[in-house]
Parts: sequence; C-alpha cells; structure tokens
Amino acid sequence: NLTSLWNDELSTVEKSFQPSLSFLIDYLRTDVHPPFYYVILWLAGKIFGETVMVLRSFSWIAYVVGCAAISAAAWSYQKSSVASICALLLSCSIPFTVSYSVEGKAYAFLFALISTALVFRLRVIQNKPNSRYLYVLTSAAVGLTHYYGLGLLIAQTLTDGIRNKSRLFSCGCLALVLPSLW
Repeated sequence: NLTSLWNDELSTVEKSFQPSLSFLIDYLRTDVHPPFYYVILWLAGKIFGETVMVLRSFSWIAYVVGCAAISAAAWSYQKSSVASICALLLSCSIPFTVSYSVEGKAYAFLFALISTALVFRLRVIQNKPNSRYLYVLTSAAVGLTHYYGLGLLIAQTLTDGIRNKSRLFSCGCLALVLPSLW
C-alpha cells in the first residue's frame, strides 16, 4: 500500500521502480544521488515485485547484513566473541540507525556496504588473499550508493595517503574511479 510510505520513500519508489534499467539510468543522471542503490532496488523490484514490502525488506535485510559485518570486523580485529557481541549490540541499539533501517532509503544499504568494506579493509591489512579486490569493489559501491559514502571514501583514501599506507591508498584510488566517472 503506497499510502503507508513516507515522503522520502515515495521519492525512492519514483526513482527505483522504472520500466527499464536504461530508463532508470537516464532518470538518475538528473538526480543528485549516485545510482547503485536505485539500480539494486530496481533489480529487487523486478525479481520480487515492486511493493512496499520489497522496498522496506530491502532496507531491513541490508541493516542485518551491516550488523553482521560490524560483528565480523570486530571479530577479525580482536578475535574475541565479546568484541563481536558488543559490536552487534552497539549497531542494533542506536535509535537513529534502527529507525533508518526500516525506511525505504539508501541509509541501511550504505551501512551494510561500509561495514562490509571495513571487513575487507581489515583483511587487506592482514594480507589475506583476494582482499584488495573485494575492498576496492565494496568501497566503489559505497561511493556509488550515496554522497555520504563518497565523502567517506575520499576522506579515508586521503588519510591513507597522508599516513603512507600505500596498499590501502592504492585501493582507495581504484575505488574512486567509478564514482568519479558517475
């Protein structure tokens, strides 16, 4: 039922549930937001139906993925189940993030991508195989999802450059290519 949607969610529906992917991309060229969230939501709508449930479920699932990724990052960093449980509880207890996890907007998806990028960033630091590619891809997705994500990616890349973290800096620079082209 579209009447249960908030104004911001109606904007998401208007952007995402377009008749074709090419129409969506053309439409988004005039919008202020990067396209990744809307493209993924468009695909979900085509597969599962363009409904309120799909719109909001997409955010709910993204929020759960983000919470799991934060817990995995804490585990990777501390190797402690206590750290993972604390990270999970913290990510689930902040009212701002919980309230946005039920809204049909890009914030929960962005949270999931940033959390996942953090997991891969830690894997790059630990020299795990294939981590660089995954870090670059998730970081590029962060930059292509919302301008908050793009700002975070730019800031992190510059910080890595200033701190002479060459592997992370090169990953950040590669990740910035696609968002910069958009």
